[in-house]
Formats: sequence, structure tokens, C-alpha cells
Amino acid sequence: MTKAAAFLEESAIRAQNDRLRLFDRYLDTVLHAANIVRGSPALLKETVSLADQMEEREKFLKELPALTLPEAPAGEDTFAYDMLPLLSMLPQLDREVERSRAYGIPEDVIEGSLKNPEECLRVFEERFGRPGMNMEYFGWSQGFLDARILRIGRLEFERGTIQGCTALFKNSSGAYRLMPVSGQFDRSGDPVRDGESAFTADFIETNTYAQGYAVNRMGRVTRTRIKLCKPGWTLIARPGDDAINVHIPAGKGLNEEACETAYRRARDIFAACFPDFHPRSFVCWSWLMDPTLSKLLPKDAGIPRFQRSYLAAPTFPEGKAVFQYVFPKPFASYEELPEDTALQKKIKAIYLAGGMIRGMIGFRPFREE
Repeated sequence: MTKAAAFLEESAIRAQNDRLRLFDRYLDTVLHAANIVRGSPALLKETVSLADQMEEREKFLKELPALTLPEAPAGEDTFAYDMLPLLSMLPQLDREVERSRAYGIPEDVIEGSLKNPEECLRVFEERFGRPGMNMEYFGWSQGFLDARILRIGRLEFERGTIQGCTALFKNSSGAYRLMPVSGQFDRSGDPVRDGESAFTADFIETNTYAQGYAVNRMGRVTRTRIKLCKPGWTLIARPGDDAINVHIPAGKGLNEEACETAYRRARDIFAACFPDFHPRSFVCWSWLMDPTLSKLLPKDAGIPRFQRSYLAAPTFPEGKAVFQYVFPKPFASYEELPEDTALQKKIKAIYLAGGMIRGMIGFRPFREE
């Protein structure tokens, strides 16, 4: 065992786990995977190489989209290969603590963010029947390693910018409106990438007004042009502005008080720890933003309550993200989808009828509650 691979020794993993409290459920799984890797020169080389690549953070993140993880040869057990990405991350978890403390991030937030690797193992197991980490989860975890994503209570918050084409306006009475500042849309009000569009959302802003197309309550762009007169209306957030992206970890419901506490803490922590970052809005890009869900569920259920603090805007309709969370296990056709919960049954019916639950972008004004 070389010095570079010392992080894979059982004693090193146990000591790290005692120090950082990484694994409550999967410590034995991680130790077993590390034992297999230590006994395979090929796997050991791949794991150490990936760990070394992650040391050069800027270069690694730039090259990450083109990265391909090692795969098990045909007929070979995939367990060690499924665990290899997580094992390669172990040295970076201590770096995560160092980076986070350098920013002044509170210890409980550091501890919560360090639970990301185990959460990835859990969700992977829920989807595929065994613990592991694929490219999707490996890439997602990089944000935690650099303290770009923080787990604060019930929610996760990420430093980013407003993507898409929608701007947020506020008037002097405290009302909010969304308006696209660019983009082409189909007749239903969804954006189109290619092909024939029904209309182009041209946008005009002068010293006295902003004029464009309205976004309705279902998060679709309408053919109705509106004019927001100044100074009564102010553009407070537009594409490219700093924003805090909100992510919702699976499970544990969406208790309103817990979520509001998380938002308040996020405002304070980001202001104190990242003074050069000036978010204009909370933004949530998720299937949970589709207003259709509020029609399927009681108004006091967690998802409708969560939605009510956001204004929904359209993105390119994919309709796939919902399956990862509501129907995590692989399936061949919509007919195979389970109906174990009321939500599963209702969403399955939508897809069987040719509809979808759209991934949408939600804007939550960055204001004090």
C-alpha cells in the first residue's frame, strides 16, 4: 500500500469517521468496498488516480463534464466500482471542513453538509437496490466539497446565478410579477429550443416602464402583453444576477416552520460568509414547482405549502425528474409504475393520459420574513 493510498486503510477510514461523523448507516459498506479495492491493483490505481485529480479543484471541475467513471468488466461484480467514486472522495472530505471553516460556516452546517456522501449512497440504493454512487451523484457531491452547496436544516442552498430568461419585478405595495426578458414560446406558453414557435417574448425597458409578456399562475407565458410602470414597479432580479439555488433533500416532509427557519439561516450565513456574493432571489429549479401538484394534493400538504412562497416560471418541459423522487426504481413503461401512495397514483394517471409533471423554475423573493 503506497502512501498515496493510505486513506483507504481501514484504520484511516475509521479515524476519519470518528472525526467527521460521516456514516451512520454505511460505515461497514464503505469498509468492505475499501477492502476489495485494496486487494485489486487495477481498482486501487483507479481510485487513487481519481482522488489525485480532485486535488486540483479548478482544473478538475472544468474537466468534470467529460469525466467517465470506471465500469466493471462484463460479468464482474459491480459493487466495488459503484463505491469507487465515494472512496475517491474521502481525502476531500477533510478539505471540505477546512474550506468551510475558512469561510466561517457554522459547525452544525458543516456537519450537516458532510452527510451528503451517505445520503447519495442511500438514494442510490433506493433506486438500484444496492448502495453506490454514479456520475450523477458524484458530480452533485462536488458542490459540497467546495462549500458551494450547504445543508442548512431541512434544505440545501447553493451559490449560483439566475438561469433561464425570466425576471422578477416588485411593486411599492409588495406584489411580485414575473416576465420573460427573452425567449421563444409555444402556444401553451412553454419555451421551445428548436422548431416553430408561436411567439417571441420581446422585452422593452425604459426609464418609465418595463413591457413584455405576462407569466400566469400555472407558470406559463401568456400572449398577454403587460406594462409595469416605474417607479411603482422595480426590476429586482434578472438572468445573470446572483441567486441562492434551493434544493430539497429527499424524505422528512416539507414542514413549513423547518423550511422557513432554513431560509432565515441561509440569508444570515451567506451574508456573513460570502460578502462578495449578493443574491437577489431564492431560486428553486424542480418538478416540485409545477403548480399541477397543488391541484392533486390537499392545500395544507407539504408540497402546496412549499410552492406558495414561490412564483413559478417555465423552463424547457422535460417531465423526467419526478420519476427519480416519486418512482425511484427503474421501469420499462408507465403501466409498471407503482401506486403505493395517493401521489404516485395521481401522477401515474397523468402520464398514462399523455401529460407530465414539468420541471419548472420558482422564484422566492429575497426578503426578510
